[in-house]
Amino acid sequence: MSDTSWHSPDYPELRSGPPWVMQEMIARQPELAPAILDATGPAAEVAALVRETVAIRLPVTVCGCGTSEHGALAVAALIATALPSDERWLVCARPALSALLEPAPGLCLAVSHDGGTRATLLALEAARREGARTAAITARPDAAVAGAAELVVPTPALDRSGCHTVAYVSAVLAGTAVAAALRLPGVASGAARRLLADALAAPGYERTATALARSRTVLTAGAGVDHVTARELALKIAEGARIPTVALELETAMHGQLVAHDGGDALVLVALSEHGRDRVARRA
Repeated sequence: MSDTSWHSPDYPELRSGPPWVMQEMIARQPELAPAILDATGPAAEVAALVRETVAIRLPVTVCGCGTSEHGALAVAALIATALPSDERWLVCARPALSALLEPAPGLCLAVSHDGGTRATLLALEAARREGARTAAITARPDAAVAGAAELVVPTPALDRSGCHTVAYVSAVLAGTAVAAALRLPGVASGAARRLLADALAAPGYERTATALARSRTVLTAGAGVDHVTARELALKIAEGARIPTVALELETAMHGQLVAHDGGDALVLVALSEHGRDRVARRA
């Protein structure tokens, strides 16, 4: 940490003690809701592309890498939910490298917070060669990924932490804005802001973190969209706390994975969605 000579200008800020940059980024999350959800123009343009694409039965591919891959999974789930049931199968999320190796026509929506991820850039370019329309969700509308896209949904806050928390929430909110433009009911920026603020104010985080910090390995598991959250949680624990993690689909956790673990490890079940809570209750 003392040798910073090799750091590039965009390298995340490193501090020797609290307040950590990640804490400051997490604290900013509630203010993102109105900033992104009330800026309806770009999201509505992407929604129009989605409508045009599914109307001719071509796929909508949402892609990204790392945190942005998890954001892409959430965005795809939101868009699919906003569509009629007979069109939802046309929406999928893929790792950017997979989207690059197997480009598809239709619409490629790339999620890249910093806007410079090479695999995501190449996935957009490959999709365009296949005749696909292109769009991007990014905090850097001046970066390469945005430059390769026809439409850009900009997000207002650039994450300064090495653990991208603002990046993930920004992508989810941008996907929510697109879904709202597709007539997903119940989207309100004020309610979203309160939801984020209430989540940050909830008790018990320090106690839970203290317990998890003693673990050799942390497993996370969830069903459906909760699996997306479980994957992002595992990534944040690995990046931030340097504890090995494994993220599993809930059903996968029941089929052999747990036999290699004991009391020195921890299992975190994510059950925020109604579907996820039902599955956890049945498996408990």
